[in-house]
This record gives sequence, C-alpha cells and structure tokens, in this order.
Amino acid sequence: KVRIDTLNRLKEILKETPEEVGRSAGKVFDALLSRCLDQNQKVMSIALQMLTETLPLVGSQLTPVHVNRVLTALSTPLASSSPHIVKEATRALTALRDTLDCVMYLITLSVCLCNTNHHKVKVAFLTQLYSLMEPAHSKNPTALATYLLPPCFRLLGDPRSDVRLETNKVLTRCHTLIGDEVINAANGLPPLQSQRLTDLLED
Repeated sequence: KVRIDTLNRLKEILKETPEEVGRSAGKVFDALLSRCLDQNQKVMSIALQMLTETLPLVGSQLTPVHVNRVLTALSTPLASSSPHIVKEATRALTALRDTLDCVMYLITLSVCLCNTNHHKVKVAFLTQLYSLMEPAHSKNPTALATYLLPPCFRLLGDPRSDVRLETNKVLTRCHTLIGDEVINAANGLPPLQSQRLTDLLED
C-alpha cells in the first residue's frame, strides 16, 4: 500500500512538472523506474502502467541516458515468467517508441541489444527495432548500417530459434532498405557468421 501510494504521488509530480525530469528532480523519474523492478508483481504492474502513461508526458525531456535507464529497467519485466508483466512491459516499450525521435531510439536500443543476454528481451528489442527501421532510414540513411547491423550480426548464430527468427527478419528488411550496404558492413565477420548472412540474403 505504501509503495503504491508513493507511485501515485510520483505520477502526479511528473504530470505537473514534466520538464523536471531533465533536471535534478529526474531522481523522481528514476524512482518510478525502480518500482518497475519491484519483487511484488502488483507493484511492478502498477509501475509499468504508470510508466506507459508518463512517457508521453516527459518524452521531449528524455536524453539517451534516460532512455538507456528505461530500457535497462524494462529488461527485467520483459524477461518475466508472468504473461501479464511481459504485456505491460511491452506496452511501456511501445509507448517509448511512439514518444521518441526514431533515430535516437534506434541508436539507444541497438546499444542495449548488445548488452542484454535474455532471449525474451532480445526478441522484444528486435521487434521494436524492426518497426523503427523504415522511419529511421528515411530520416538518417546511414543509421541502419552504422548502428543496427553490428548487434544483429552478433545474433546470427544465437542458440535460441526465436532470437534468430527476429534477427533474420531485421536483416532481411535491412537488405531491402539499404541493399549491398548490408554485405559491405559484414566485411570482417567470422566465416561462419558471414556464411549465415549470405545464405539468409540469398533465400
């Protein structure tokens, strides 16, 4: 009850002064994120719902550092065994995508993809990246080759079939958008990864 009341107070503060998230009161926003990691699933669920509602209010104030914190906080619920918690975390992830500049989000999400180990989180991040590719490419034609391809190349041989499937979808779409730049960016890949990429793009 105390933690839930605290979340409600945090939400009101952020609604009244969203610009403060970029200042020292950003600690309030961090406190909301910390509740997304709460051991109590009810508290975590409410925090995730609040995060989904709050992100559009503070989106213009979010820097890549803030976005990285959000993605790091969401990694735990995205990996949850509870379908409800995963659904709420996915909604928050989508709210983040719909709020941010597509290129900035693609860059930050690509970095976070490099740093996650859980297959559910990889799949969630790859799904988000797939939806960002076309708008990001339209805005910055070098973004895909520079930021998205390197982490995807690393996942070509991932042991999980669901991760490989999403990786293949991203790489195939990338090839459609930027053509041989995918092959050029693959120079220097280990032979096995290079062959997997060649087989994928020739299918």
